Amino acid sequence: MAGHSDLMSIGIELIPRIDCWLEINKRDNQRNDEGDSMPWMTLVIFLSGFSALVYELLWMRHLGFIFGNTVYASATVLTAFMGGLALGAQVLGRFADRLRRPVLWFAVLEFVVAAAALVMPLFFVGLKSVYAWAYQHISTSLFFLTPLRFVLAVLLLALPTFCMGGTLPLLAAGLARNDERFGRRMSCLYGVNTLGALVGVLVCGFYMIPTFGLNHTNLLAVASDVLAGLGALGWVWFASRTTVNASLADREDIKIRWSTLSSAGRWAFVATAVCGFIALALEVVWFRALILVFGSTTYSFSTMLSVFLCGIAGGALLIAPWLDRGRHIPLVLAICLTGIGGWSLWSMYTYDHGPEFLLNSLVQEGFTWATMNKTRFLIAISHLLIPALFSGAAFAAAARIVRREHAGSAHASGLVYAVNTWGAVLGSFIAGFVLLPMMGMEKSLFLLGFSCLTAGCVGAFLFSPNIASRLLVATAGIFCAVLLVAAPPRWSHDLLAAGAYFSPFNFVQNGRVTLRESILSNRLLIYKEGITSTLSVQESDDEKKIFSVEGKVEADQSTRSMILQRMIGHLPMLFHPHARKAVNIGLGAGVSFGALSTHNPDTLEVVEIEPNVKEATRLWGSLNHHVLDNPKAHVIINDGRNYLLCTEQMYDVITADPFEPVMAGAANLYTVEYFQQAYNRLNSNGIMGQYLPLYELSKDDYLSIVRSFVHVFPQTALFFTGFDTILLGFKDEMKLDADVLRKNYERPQVKSSLSDIGFTTPEMILGMFVADLSKNPGFSQEGHLNTDNHPYVEFSAPRSSVQYTTEANQQALLECFTPIPSNWLAAMDSNTAVRLQREHEAVRLTLESGMLRAQNRIEDAFVKMTQAHNISPNNPVVINEMVAMLLNSASVLRGQGQLTDAVEQFQTALQLQPDEFWALYNLIELSMQAGQLPVGQTLLQQALVRYPDSPLMKGLQGKFLFTLGEKQQGLDCVHQAALAHPSNRGLWLTVQQLATALGDYTRVSEARKHLRQLEAFLLGQSFEFIPAK
Repeated sequence: MAGHSDLMSIGIELIPRIDCWLEINKRDNQRNDEGDSMPWMTLVIFLSGFSALVYELLWMRHLGFIFGNTVYASATVLTAFMGGLALGAQVLGRFADRLRRPVLWFAVLEFVVAAAALVMPLFFVGLKSVYAWAYQHISTSLFFLTPLRFVLAVLLLALPTFCMGGTLPLLAAGLARNDERFGRRMSCLYGVNTLGALVGVLVCGFYMIPTFGLNHTNLLAVASDVLAGLGALGWVWFASRTTVNASLADREDIKIRWSTLSSAGRWAFVATAVCGFIALALEVVWFRALILVFGSTTYSFSTMLSVFLCGIAGGALLIAPWLDRGRHIPLVLAICLTGIGGWSLWSMYTYDHGPEFLLNSLVQEGFTWATMNKTRFLIAISHLLIPALFSGAAFAAAARIVRREHAGSAHASGLVYAVNTWGAVLGSFIAGFVLLPMMGMEKSLFLLGFSCLTAGCVGAFLFSPNIASRLLVATAGIFCAVLLVAAPPRWSHDLLAAGAYFSPFNFVQNGRVTLRESILSNRLLIYKEGITSTLSVQESDDEKKIFSVEGKVEADQSTRSMILQRMIGHLPMLFHPHARKAVNIGLGAGVSFGALSTHNPDTLEVVEIEPNVKEATRLWGSLNHHVLDNPKAHVIINDGRNYLLCTEQMYDVITADPFEPVMAGAANLYTVEYFQQAYNRLNSNGIMGQYLPLYELSKDDYLSIVRSFVHVFPQTALFFTGFDTILLGFKDEMKLDADVLRKNYERPQVKSSLSDIGFTTPEMILGMFVADLSKNPGFSQEGHLNTDNHPYVEFSAPRSSVQYTTEANQQALLECFTPIPSNWLAAMDSNTAVRLQREHEAVRLTLESGMLRAQNRIEDAFVKMTQAHNISPNNPVVINEMVAMLLNSASVLRGQGQLTDAVEQFQTALQLQPDEFWALYNLIELSMQAGQLPVGQTLLQQALVRYPDSPLMKGLQGKFLFTLGEKQQGLDCVHQAALAHPSNRGLWLTVQQLATALGDYTRVSEARKHLRQLEAFLLGQSFEFIPAK
C-alpha cells in the first residue's frame, strides 16, 4: 500500500528472495528500532502493496463504469488517486517520527483502508446516481463534468488513498529510524512493497478477476489488508518488550526547509520530482506505443504495468546494500536520471523491430496463447524494465540524501514520496493532454528521453568529485547530443498501422513472415495519433480503403465489410414501423451511421470516444452518404456506454458498432449491464442492433455474449451477414413484419444504399435470418453471462486472437439455424414466401461451405457454394463468398502453372462481380502473356473506367502500350503509376525494364534507387520507405 509512487506504472520478473536483501542478523537487534523483526514485517509490507494495487485496478475499473473510459475521465480519477497518496505521505510524514508506536498506527491505517474497501461497492452505486443526476440536470459540458468527476473521485477515494500514502512514512519511522541503516531499510521497504504490488497486478490481471469476479477479488484484497494489519499488530506485541523512548529522545526532530537544505538535498528533491514526472510521462507514451505492437487487450495493460513495477522494486532492492556506505549518492541519483533518459532514447531505435519479433516468435514457437504472452512480456521488458530499475533506485537514493539533512525517517520518506508522486501526476497529465496530441508518440518520447538525459548529465557534472570526471561527463553529453541530432530515431508509420498482432497468421506464408510485403502493398492516406487512440486509413492495391484503430482493422471497403457495416444501420430501421429517433454507438468510418441517415429520422446522433475519427470519416464520404454533412447529424464525443447511462434521451433505434470485445475497454460494450442501459433508453417498440463478430471469439465467448444479450432482450433475432452476425433485440414483442420491411425498403435513399451492396429485394434481407433466439434452446441453455462483475469475455477473447475461430462459431450458427417462422410465411403471397425460403436456404449452404473451407475441404465447399448460387443467383452474401473462393483457387492454379483453369475461374468471378479488381487484373495480365491483345484491351478499358486512378491498372496500361509499339508513351504511363504508388516493387521493376529497352538511363537510375530502398526495407535494414517527392 505504501511505497510505489507510480501506482499506474508498468513491469515483470521473478520475485527475488527477500531475506538476502534485508540482511537481518541478531546483532542488528539493538533496541533502537522497535523490536526489529524485519523478516516478519517483510510479509506484512508485501501484503500491503499487494492489496493496494488490487484496489487501484478495481476502483479504476468501477469508476470507468460511472465516469466513462475517456482520457479525461481516467486522468481525473488517476489524479485524485495519486493526489491522495501524495497528501497522505506528506501530512503523516510530519508526525510519524514523534509517534511511540508508528507500526501500530500502520496497522490502524491498514484496517481503515480495508474497511473503506469493503463498503466501496455500496458507494459506487450511490456515486453512479449522483453523477447521472448532475449530467441530466446541470450540464453535459466537459468543463463541468471534468471538475465534477474530480470532486466525486476525491470524496470517494480521499480517505483510503490518504491512509495508503501515509503507510510508508509510518513504516520508515518504525523500521528505519536509525540513520546508519536508513538507506538499506528504506530501500527494502519500498522494494518489498512494490513487489507486493507487482504480484497484485499479475494475480489480479491474469487470474483473480476472470476467476472470481470483481466483488470476490475485492474481498480477497480486503482479507490481504486485514492480514497485513494483524501481522503489524503481532509485530508490535512482540516488540513491546523493547524500549524505544531512548531512541526518540536522542534524536532531534528537525523539519525540512528549502532555505536550510544543502545543495545535495535540493538536488534530491529536484531529481525525484523530475524522475516522477518523466517516469509517468514515459509510461503514458510507451503505453500507447506498445499496444500498436502487441494489441490493446486487458493482458497488455497488466503486462506493461507488471514489468514497470518489477523494475521499480528491483532498482530499490539492488541499490539497498550500497546506500548507507556510498559517498557520492547525489552522483548516483544523477546517473539514474541519465540511465532513464538514455535507455528510453536507445529503445526508440529498436521499437520498429517489435511487430516482426512478435510474428517470428509465433512462427518459431507456434501460434499459441503462451507464445503470444511470452513475447508480449519480452517486448515490454526490452523497453520498460531498465528505466524502471533506475527509477526505483533514484527514489531510494533521494530518500537517503534527504535523511542525511537531519530530517526524521518518516519526514524524509514522506516528503520524497510526495514530491515524486506529484511529479508523476503532472507527468501523466502533460503527456496525455499536451505532448501526445501536439507532438505524437515519437517526438514525445524523444523529448522526454532527451530531457531526462540532459537533467542527469547536468547533475552528474555538478556532483562529480573532480575535474577529470566532469570533463568526461561533458564529453559524453556532447557526444550523445551530436549522435541524436545526426541520427535521430525514425519510426515507420506503415509498420505501426499494420496491426501485426491482429490475426497474425495473415502475415505469414509458408512459414515466412511477410509483414513488410503486406505493408508495401498499401498506401497510407492518414496516420493520426489522437487523444485516446492512433488512427490510420490505408488504400490497398485494389483501391479499397482500410480504416484501422491502434493498427486493428475496424472497417474496409470490401463488399463483405460494406454489407456488415450498412446492415448494422439498416436492419433495425427496416423493421421499425416509425423510427424517429436513432443513435449509433461508434462512428468509425461512418458507414453504419450513414445507413441510419438514409431513413431520415428526426433525431440522428452518434457517440464517438475519439474526436479525431471525424477526419477519417470524411475520407469515407462517398461510402457513408456524406453523413457528417447531414444537418441532422450530431456527433457526441463521449464514451458510448457512459452516454447511455447518463442521458435522458429516449430512442426508437439504437445501433452499436463497437470494436471487437478483444480490445480493452470495448469489452464493456458486450456486457449485461451495457445491454440493460441500452434497453432503458429505448422507447416502447424500440429495437437495438448489436454487431457481434465471429472471429477472435471462442465458441463459449460468442455464446456468452449472445446469452447476455438475450438475457436483457428476450425477443431477439440473429442475422448472418456473410462473415459476421447482427443481433436484433426488440424491447417488446418481436415483429419482423414483411410489410414494414417492404415499406421502409422502398424509400429511395434506403433502396439505393442497399442496392449498392447487392440487396435488390426485401426478401434477401429476411433471408439472412438465422434464428429466433427467444425460442431456440441452443442459445438459452445454461451458461455464464458476461457481466461487469464477471467480465469473462474480456479475459478470454484475447486468447483466441492467435487462432482462427470463425469455423467454430459458424458451427454454432448452424446448430441454431431455424426455418423461417410459419407465421411470417403465412402473411406473404406464395411467390414471396418461396423466394424468402430460397434465400434462407442459400445462406445456410453458405455457412456450411465456410466450415468446409476452414477444414481445407475445398472441393466440397465449392459444391455447397454452387448449390447456394443455383438456389439464389443474385444473393450478395452468396456471391461474395463464391467470388472469394474463386479468386483464391484461381491464384493457386496460376501459381501452379494451370493457366487454363485459372483463367476460367477468374472469368467466373468476373461474371459474378463485373467490377472485381483482381479478376480484371489477372485476366489482363494472362491475356497479354497469351498474346490475346484484343481480349486484354477490352478488359483493360473496362478496368480503367472502373478504376481510373489505380496505379496498378495504369501500370498495365503502360505495358500494353509498350507492347503495341507506343514505347515512350508506355514508359511514361508506367513511370507515373510508380510515382503514384512508390512502394510497389513490381511497378519500379517494370520502369527499369522498359527504360533499359529505350535507353532512358535517367529513369533506370531512378528505378534502381527506389528498388534499393525497397529491398533494404524488405530485408529489415531500413524501417521506413521514403517515397519520391
